[in-house]
This record gives sequence, structure tokens and C-alpha cells, in this order.
Amino acid sequence: MFRYILRRSLLGIIQLFIFLTAAFFIIQILLPGDYVSQFALQLSTAESANLREITGVNQPLWEQYLRWIGRLAQGDLGQGYTSRGEPYAVADTVKYLIPYTLMLFGLGTLLAFVIGNWIGKTIAWKSPRSISNAAVFIGIILYTSFPPWAAFIATYFLRERLGLFVNSFRDAVWSTAPVPATQVMTYMLWSIVAIVALLWVGRQILQRFLRLATHPLLYPILLMTGVLSTWLLYAHTSYIWEVLKMLAIPFVVFVVLSFGESLFIARSTMMDTLHEDYLLTARAKGLADRAIKEKHAARNAILPVLSRLVMRLPYLLTTGAMLEVVLGWPGIGSTLLGAVSTQNGPSFMGLFLVIGLISLIARIGLDVLQAYLDPRIRIQAKVAASA
Repeated sequence: MFRYILRRSLLGIIQLFIFLTAAFFIIQILLPGDYVSQFALQLSTAESANLREITGVNQPLWEQYLRWIGRLAQGDLGQGYTSRGEPYAVADTVKYLIPYTLMLFGLGTLLAFVIGNWIGKTIAWKSPRSISNAAVFIGIILYTSFPPWAAFIATYFLRERLGLFVNSFRDAVWSTAPVPATQVMTYMLWSIVAIVALLWVGRQILQRFLRLATHPLLYPILLMTGVLSTWLLYAHTSYIWEVLKMLAIPFVVFVVLSFGESLFIARSTMMDTLHEDYLLTARAKGLADRAIKEKHAARNAILPVLSRLVMRLPYLLTTGAMLEVVLGWPGIGSTLLGAVSTQNGPSFMGLFLVIGLISLIARIGLDVLQAYLDPRIRIQAKVAASA
């Protein structure tokens, strides 16, 4: 399995390198002008030429590309420029944006997956046709809604009419805060990861070694209790609340618009498994209906949902720019859109690299998870690794 994962990792890195190369040249060739063109009405010809020399955009594209590759080999993502021509380190921008992106799109994607998968497998199992059709109809309406329109409606009713979640990262509360918002969000994210890891280890001990059955609601309750406890123990708990207030509307909008796809796929794959031979065998053995549903049908039906989720990660990170712009949430998508529109080469290349690495890690994680859930994939991986 290790050799198989190593092979997939190397192949993914090669594919990422090809994608970055193509993106660099295609964007620079197709878009008119260069980075300095946006200052045409503000700078004289001599000043524009001087700025082109400083930023390096007066060099041939292949020289700009090789310079970026050389810096990347040294662990440097390069130097971008703001809309005012001021230089900044791309790595610092990436570090700043990652907590925002993970809080909204990372946690939002996971919650949308859990909700959609649970509803999909539930309505596909033994729900009345009317309930199943109603759930699918609602899912279609939400999934096909225009994100800016949904964001505007949610903001209008929750913030303007009800006066909820009116805080902003640009308010005075953050200008005088002892810690930046990114540090607070980083603590929140790591606390969630730590609690999930502890619960997973505890679940393995209970089920594999002690052979004890647990109620399905136990782990969500323990997760919420553990996360809230760690947040309350934080030295700056009040700022966690400020982050949650700002996150609330974008998070709810994103989850509501995203869970429909997981619902459709989970329902479809679950219905396909209802008449499989292994389910008939499980019923013949006298297994409980809940055990057949969760341990046999849902276990196999979840694989296509996970595959689709991982495939959509780059799409979520980039098209999320609409929500970020409308709701004023900093993130990779809106920053990438701005970098491409201004032909800020080092900036959009660094962000493309981050998106590619996140997708690569997610795909490798999917391979491991699929092998864990489906023994047939483990056998195929062993054969591929030995070939």
C-alpha cells in the first residue's frame, strides 16, 4: 500500500507541475497587457517602464517562469504586488488566507457532506416516496441557487432585518485585539482536529478491542462537547465568539447550497445497493435492519460520494470567490480572482500551487480511506504496487 501511495504522490506532483506550467503561460498569453497596464492612467511612460523593470514583467515569459521555478525550488513562492504597486511576500498572503479558507470551505464542505450523505441514505432506505421526492426537490432548488443571490437574501434577513451577526473583521474589536483573527481561527481548527483524532482512537478501541457497541449519537455529542470545552479554555474566548459571528452567515449559506449534491449521489448509490446479493445474505443471517443499513449498504454507498467530494475541491476553492466577495470574507478564491485579473504572476501561481497541493493531499487521503472501507480496493492497490 505504501508503494502504491508513493506512486500516486509522484504522479500527482508531475501532474501539478504540468498544470502550473500551462496555467502560467495561458493566463499571461490570453489576457491583454501585463501587471503594469492597470496603472496606465496614473503613470508616465518612464514610470511605467521603471515599474516593469522592478516587477520583472518586461522580461520574456520563459525567463519569468524559470525565475519563479528557481524561487520555488528554494521554498520561496515569490513576491507579488498590490493594486498600488507595493511588494509583498506571496507566502505571507497564503499563510493569512488559509485559516479563513479552511474555516469556511473546509468545515463547510465536511458538514455539507455529512448532512447530504445522511439525508440521502436515509430517504433511500425505507422512506415514503413523497418524503424522498420532497427532499430531492428541496436539494435541487438549493443546489442550483445562484450563490450571490442566496448570500444577499441571507444577509438581508439575518443582518439587516434581525440585526444578527453584524460584526466584521474590519471593526474596532479586531483593531484593538491582543491576537489577530487568523491566530484565533488556527486555534479553533486545531482544536477540532485534535478532538476528532481522540474520538477516532477511542472508537477504534471500543469497537475493535473491547467489542462494545455505541449509540450513533454518542460521537457527535462528544465532538461538540469537546470542541466547545477547548474553546472555553482558550485565553481569548471572547474573540472566538467574534469569529463565529462573522463566520455564521457565509457558513450557513455555503452549507445550504452545497449539501444537495451529496444528497443526490448518496440517495442514488444507496438505492443501487438495496438489491445487492450481500444485503440479501445479511438479511438471511438475521442481522438487524440498522446493522445492514449502516455496516453494509451505507459503507459501500459512501465511496462515490467521497470521490465526488474530492473531485470538487478545486472547484469549491475557486468558485467560492463569489461568496467571499459578496459576504466580505477573505479567502483563496477571491484573492486568486484578483491576482489573475491583474496578471499578478507570482501571486496567482502561489495560490494555484496551494490549491493543487490541497487537492493532491485530498486525493491521496481518499485512496487510503477507500482502501479502508472496501477490501477490494486494497487488493487492487497491492497488485498495482507490485506491478
